[in-house]
Amino acid sequence: MYSTTRDRRQVTTAVFLLLWLTGCHAGCTKTGTITGKVYYGGQVLTSGEVLFVAVDGTQRGGPIATDGTYRISKVPVGRARIAIITDSSVSEGLRNPATLPPGGVRPANKATKSVEIPAHYHKPESSGLEYNVEGGTQEHNIDLNKT
Repeated sequence: MYSTTRDRRQVTTAVFLLLWLTGCHAGCTKTGTITGKVYYGGQVLTSGEVLFVAVDGTQRGGPIATDGTYRISKVPVGRARIAIITDSSVSEGLRNPATLPPGGVRPANKATKSVEIPAHYHKPESSGLEYNVEGGTQEHNIDLNKT
C-alpha cells in the first residue's frame, strides 16, 4: 500500500520512465499514416499505386486517386523506400489478383489514362525516393522527374 503522495508520485514517475525507455511514448504509435499527392513532370499523376517499404521489409501501399492523392496506413516508423507503380508498368496478371473479377480480367478504367513513368520508379531500391515515417498522420507529396 502506498502511504504517501510522494510514494505514489515515485511509482507514477517510474512507470512513465519505463514506458519511455521501452519506446512506448507519444501514444505508443509505432506506425504512421501518410497522405499526399503524386506529381510527374509537374502534373498530377491520376492513376497507379504508391508503395512504401520499411527497413524491416514491411510493405504498405495504396492507390493513387484520379486527383493525384494517396493515403497509406500502418507504415512502420523509420526510413522507408518508395516505389510508384502505374498501370502501364505492370502486366494485367500481376495487378492485385485478389481483386480481379471472375475470369481474371479487369475491365479498363476509362476514367483515367495510364501514364508511363521511367522504369526506375517502379522499384523501391532504384527509385531514389525515401521518406522518414513518423508516428501519426503526416503529409508527403511525391514529385517525379521525367528523367
